[in-house]
Amino acid sequence: MTLPRLPSLFGAVLSGALGLSAPATHAEPSESAEPVAVLTSIKPLALIVKEAFGPLVEVQSLLPPNVSPHSYALKPSDIRQLAASELFVWIGPGMESFMPAVLKKAPPQQTLALIRVFEDHAPELLLRYKAFGNPAHAHDDADAEADDGHEDDHAPGQVDSHLWLGRRQALESAQRIGDVLKQRHPHLTAKIDQRLSNFAESLSGLPPAPDLAGVRLVSYHNGFAYLMNDLNLQVSEVVVTQSDLTPGARHFGVLRDAFQRSPHCLINEPQFGGSRLVDKLATLAAQTVTLDPMGQDSTRYTELYRGWVEALGQCAVRTAPST
Repeated sequence: MTLPRLPSLFGAVLSGALGLSAPATHAEPSESAEPVAVLTSIKPLALIVKEAFGPLVEVQSLLPPNVSPHSYALKPSDIRQLAASELFVWIGPGMESFMPAVLKKAPPQQTLALIRVFEDHAPELLLRYKAFGNPAHAHDDADAEADDGHEDDHAPGQVDSHLWLGRRQALESAQRIGDVLKQRHPHLTAKIDQRLSNFAESLSGLPPAPDLAGVRLVSYHNGFAYLMNDLNLQVSEVVVTQSDLTPGARHFGVLRDAFQRSPHCLINEPQFGGSRLVDKLATLAAQTVTLDPMGQDSTRYTELYRGWVEALGQCAVRTAPST
């Protein structure tokens, strides 16, 4: 099926830079009933777009859901996907650090960097990485397993790029994407507005936070602040504060002592499963649950969010004192 395409040089720029033939473009936005071709960087954004706009869009995600968006090497097939899309939606360089080199010459109407949109129009919805109080987070040469010159991509004070984990941020993302679609395809305005209203209603019907009184949450990866803020919960400690570091001996000792003092629930992610460090921490935690921020097995955003809440609920059930 041939999908409508925006009149821009994006496909030509990408194709020319990588030796691909430039696709044909149209002079005006199409009023065809064909769905709009939207490409997102990561699967959670694709889930938001698909659930929000349904048959109005044909959406795909660039990255496989089982890889980290922090470090990814584009393949020729990825470039072809970019060139064929009408709109490319991504988070920003704090998340997909590999994208700016490719997108720096792309016309703005072809790409939507959500972090930039939030900074311009909804800065109150942005969170910043928390500075955890544990002094072992100061990764000195003797304690941190990192290469010299490493740039901290989760440094305290930097904008947290994991926008999709919060309902308000997911809705704001959908609304801003909808604004672009309406601008390019004004004949779809009424349908887009109705679908956004339905999406907002679906988000408001998601389950509330579980009762985790007396349970301290420890996240392996510093990436769940939006979800915790959404549910009025708090992560008391983070195992790794940067995306490609492992904790040193001092930090591990602090975690071990904390786990022994009170019930802790360790929040793990699928990509970290099976590591020796996770296995070691799991033996100390009262319970370990897995939250998948990338939605490997999900087909809808609301399904993904429900899964996060249900997984957190297991912290309360399985760390409850025996009677």
